[in-house]
Amino acid sequence: MSELVIASGKYRGKKIVIPQSGLVIGRDRGCQMRISSDQISRVHCKFTVSQDGIILKDLGSRNGTFVNENRIENDRQLKSGDVVKVGPLTLEIREKRSEVSNMSDDDIASWLNDDTADGKLTDDSTLVPEMGITDAEIPTASEDHKPKKKFRSLGEEAADIIRRHWELDAAKKASNENSPAAS
Repeated sequence: MSELVIASGKYRGKKIVIPQSGLVIGRDRGCQMRISSDQISRVHCKFTVSQDGIILKDLGSRNGTFVNENRIENDRQLKSGDVVKVGPLTLEIREKRSEVSNMSDDDIASWLNDDTADGKLTDDSTLVPEMGITDAEIPTASEDHKPKKKFRSLGEEAADIIRRHWELDAAKKASNENSPAAS
């Protein structure tokens, strides 16, 4: 997944979320991102999100829309590192790091499903191996570990699950690097 990051001006570094309906840049009140500059057309260009990433289309602007200093004439598929120039505005396309590797939304939803006892995980052995973790890496009841936390919200519980996933992933990578087979 990609995101737009403002690369110039006083808003440098700010990230722009592209809604599902798309993001139109221009001076007109109907544009989602209005820029008061005579270098920008009333309806200048549009970013849309597709399964393959972000697509940019110039909407017949007078001064043009540029990707990596080249004026675009047709729809343009953008990739990480591309620099888009619209009048005085410069945007950079960045690949957004996935917060959960090897896990789909369905995997996360199953972890947070209210069908489990008290909304907590009940059978780690069926959920964790889907992430490529062996049963040997799953703590058993005899191991010394902290009691289950009480969470104030589902989001807080999700953050804890994701944190634990990253800790297990880091431990797994470290053990693979230290194994004789890695040498």
